[in-house]
Amino acid sequence: MGYKKIAVLFLLLGIFITEMCAETKLYEMKSGIVEYAISGGGNIMGVRSESSGKRRLVFDRWGLLQIQKEQRTSTVMGQTTKTDSIIKIDNGIVYAVDADKKVIIKQPFEMFGQADNQDMLKMGKEMFKKMGGKQIGTGSILGYACEIWELMGTKIWIHKGVALKVEAEMMGIKHTEEAVDVKFDIAIDQNEFAIPDLPVKTFEEIYGKDFKEMVSDHMPTQEEMEQMQEMMKQFGNKPAQ
Repeated sequence: MGYKKIAVLFLLLGIFITEMCAETKLYEMKSGIVEYAISGGGNIMGVRSESSGKRRLVFDRWGLLQIQKEQRTSTVMGQTTKTDSIIKIDNGIVYAVDADKKVIIKQPFEMFGQADNQDMLKMGKEMFKKMGGKQIGTGSILGYACEIWELMGTKIWIHKGVALKVEAEMMGIKHTEEAVDVKFDIAIDQNEFAIPDLPVKTFEEIYGKDFKEMVSDHMPTQEEMEQMQEMMKQFGNKPAQ
């Protein structure tokens, strides 16, 4: 399977994790601020890597307005890189800040063929299950009760629609994001949702082709998803060196 299909699969997975508990609301809390710690690393064919960082999720209006800011440091073969990312969602429109290109990429969720908000809960869980996902139990993060879902070696602890912990392992590389501070149903300063003053463009304007068509062209088949699941299981059972 090509790397483009793997990348698209995980892109869609990220979207559906965010939306899987949506109904007329994206989350079951009106507002919140969640601070995450990021860590990871491993060894692939003798190449050692490490990563660390933090992420901040702020949301209001039941998640219809939210922003995520992440800072991450990665070290591979002694070379260290630092990345910052900002993603804002406002009433179904995604704004991704590309600091390198000095542009904001704007795209509606509809590009992924999603239904309206009232169908998102059913649609998200059905898609998650079709990709091999299943609820494997319940747990608690910082005292908040969570459903624990699993897909291809990735476990997600979800509290009322908000992922409070993610554990993933692929080809010997481990990745963990876990909430270290959580505040729900609080007053949110609307300045939290400010993004840089940069030109706003769509995927079509930047890449010169219809992004929905590009995604469709590279969507993995059911057979390829099953192959990925088996591959993830095999690699997940191999300890990092």
